Amino acid sequence: MAQNNEPDYFDSYTGIKNHSQSLSGWYPAVHETRLRLNYTYYNSKEIMERIFNWYAKIDPDGRLFDYTVIDDGSQDVPITECDIPDWWTVLRIDEDLGWNNEGARNCLMRDTQNEWNLMMDSDWVITKRCLHRITRELVYLAKDTVYFPGNFGPKVGRNSYLCTKTEFWDRGGYDQCFIGYHGVDYSFLRFNLRYDYSELFWFVRLVEDVVDPNDKNRMEQVKRFHRRMIELEEQGYGHRDKHDKQDFIWTDLDMKEKLWKNIEYKQLRFS
Repeated sequence: MAQNNEPDYFDSYTGIKNHSQSLSGWYPAVHETRLRLNYTYYNSKEIMERIFNWYAKIDPDGRLFDYTVIDDGSQDVPITECDIPDWWTVLRIDEDLGWNNEGARNCLMRDTQNEWNLMMDSDWVITKRCLHRITRELVYLAKDTVYFPGNFGPKVGRNSYLCTKTEFWDRGGYDQCFIGYHGVDYSFLRFNLRYDYSELFWFVRLVEDVVDPNDKNRMEQVKRFHRRMIELEEQGYGHRDKHDKQDFIWTDLDMKEKLWKNIEYKQLRFS
């Protein structure tokens, strides 16, 4: 079986030894009120229906929490082919933009009417007990902090979290100049901002990974994203963050505006 050389690649690219383990040091721990859970969907009917069923068991009729799913341009199995509970808000991006999970997340945060939002990758769910604990503590949580679950660590992707809509947009959301590239989550999860790995809540792994982490095409898309950042840096439009070269800092805002990809979505159902 071929070895997974991803850590070696990222160590070489970033210039940081044991890059993934080093990330946790840059997220310092710091210790309105109806909660919304947000998911993205892409041709994954079986997984999404497992998510629907999970929450239907713990919150029948959606009386305790709010829920939204956005279809990120599925052409093979659109979200409308799923058995969707009546209390979910359903959004759809008609165009398949390629790697656009982060752009779809921006649409979710544009659409939400809730201040506090759980942004969830579709390989994770959360228990009713943890949802109630979050709700009880919302009034005490810092609104300028992004909260990761207590069972996340340096080796677990940090793209599932709790934050306010205000803080999300104060950080600029995800960079839509890189729509179509894989690995754009670092444009929101920046090092010099406030984070907390909170014991207040944990997530439950639903599936191992929606996208196979060993998939060759996935790694090629990540490398393509890195090459694009290097290209823009060499052209003088900005620079990769010195702490983590997977985040691009724009200095030419006119070029950023020119390259920004506008994403249109429609609301199929509001709840």
